[in-house]
Amino acid sequence: STVKLSESFYEDLLLRKLWRRGKSLLEALPTDDPQKVISALNGLIRWGHSSGRAWLAWFAFGVEEICNSTQ
Repeated sequence: STVKLSESFYEDLLLRKLWRRGKSLLEALPTDDPQKVISALNGLIRWGHSSGRAWLAWFAFGVEEICNSTQ
């Protein structure tokens, strides 16, 4: 179920484990290859019914928090 998946995701996150799709995006971002970034984003967007989009939303929130804390 979605609840069990969410529990597993947060347990892994707290253990500093990153799932493949998220890792692909993080590896693509520092490259000079926009196609690699787009491919990684598409992989996340197509993940589950809304899991990938939810992951991206929380990722964006985390990036914003980091940026705001350094100002």
